[in-house]
Amino acid sequence: MKKKLAIILENMSIKSQLENFFSIDDDFELIKFNSMDDFYSWSKGQEIHGVLCEIKLTIKGKWEARQLLNLLDNTITVARLRWNSSNDQVVGIIKNQTYEESDFWDEFISSVRGHQNGRLLRKEERREKYWNVQFLSQHVEFSQIFFNTKDISPGGMFVISSQSLPVGTLITIKIKELDDITPVEAIVRWHQPWGGEQNFPAGFGIQFLILTEDQQRQIKSKLGYEVPLSSLEDIESLLAEKNQELKTSKIK
Repeated sequence: MKKKLAIILENMSIKSQLENFFSIDDDFELIKFNSMDDFYSWSKGQEIHGVLCEIKLTIKGKWEARQLLNLLDNTITVARLRWNSSNDQVVGIIKNQTYEESDFWDEFISSVRGHQNGRLLRKEERREKYWNVQFLSQHVEFSQIFFNTKDISPGGMFVISSQSLPVGTLITIKIKELDDITPVEAIVRWHQPWGGEQNFPAGFGIQFLILTEDQQRQIKSKLGYEVPLSSLEDIESLLAEKNQELKTSKIK
């Protein structure tokens, strides 16, 4: 299976070099974009193995697109490029290390191939919610401790923590805010290191693997997503939730 590379370029000279370099390499699928915002719109639900982005285009992108690029930089290879007109060569930056053209392309490919897996991006945007998550006993350092989330979507959540678990670790959690307390199976997908991003806490992102139908409906309802009501029981349950929320707000 080919590795997907997102290419966000405007400069024709860089594009020409890119085409020449990858013309002899059949291991990669190049997905090309003219702007950061186009890349951001496409990225939902995609698995990405590397990103090549022209520096001036990162500045033009909306905040969400720039944030996505920074988050990807923690788990896959992200290269930021510029064209040096004084010597007609590409200059690339990977993990804060600057490379001249003679070394850049080989370094980028080597780095991409060094990651066994790409980064699978969520299909639905997460919404900021500070819920309580309890890890069950298979990980001693996390067991029986409640952590807070930063944001949640129907597909996963970001857990705030100064510690982390390796990417790919299978975990079992309970979400306190859900009425259905069936343990949730999930997997660690990425890390955010301490101090790695301004205004973004340390922790890790997890993807839900197994949720009950009731848990899925409750998460969507509490986050404000539209929830299809398939039965009278669903309607009654939703009304009960709304009544409870109303009572809670009056008490406050």
